[in-house]
Amino acid sequence: MTSGHRSLTDAGAVSDLAESLAEGLAAHLAEVSRRLPGAGVVVQVDEPGLPAVLAGSLPTASGFGTVPAIPGAQAGELLTTLVDRSGDHPTVAHCCHVAAPLRLLRACGFDALAVDLTVVGERASALDAIGELVEGGGGILLAGVVPTTMPAEADAPLRRWAAPLLDTWNRLGLRREDLTGSVVPTPTCGLAGADRAWAVRAMRQCGQLAQALRDLPEDW
Repeated sequence: MTSGHRSLTDAGAVSDLAESLAEGLAAHLAEVSRRLPGAGVVVQVDEPGLPAVLAGSLPTASGFGTVPAIPGAQAGELLTTLVDRSGDHPTVAHCCHVAAPLRLLRACGFDALAVDLTVVGERASALDAIGELVEGGGGILLAGVVPTTMPAEADAPLRRWAAPLLDTWNRLGLRREDLTGSVVPTPTCGLAGADRAWAVRAMRQCGQLAQALRDLPEDW
């Protein structure tokens, strides 16, 4: 804002920015589709700061206070607008925060949820949302399990990266046979901080893990 405050503190500014983003998204999708006819386009909305917005823990511009919490219903309405403007393109909501509001994001109509299972896999609220996504049908879990930067145990067996996913699956009491139709293994978050060698290796690990889910070894 011209006053120096975050736009989030002004309902009118939030509405204007959300509408501008939605229009920009629709225009971008149309342009991409025009330039690449026949190509499949997936819309991913990254919301790393959403938990802080909902909890009222986002610092003000001055840093001496926090912005009042935004009701989940209000945030959900704005996110639903983005889903609607995506048209027929598949949509993914990504939040790798430990307090990712998965149930809210699912309610907005996203086709898939991308989460870091190494940090949210044991939270009751996250488990409930993941269970609803899988058992409700029609939704995909992008399960973040492979590290985004090279870990100390880089040469660990594939089973090591599958563990958070299988632990979550077991806690929910879901059938392992349903993994392949409901889950896409991914890095835990973006790969911007990884070097090229690990970025390539991480994606290969994800591909190998996806193949392994089709016929899980008995000792996993």
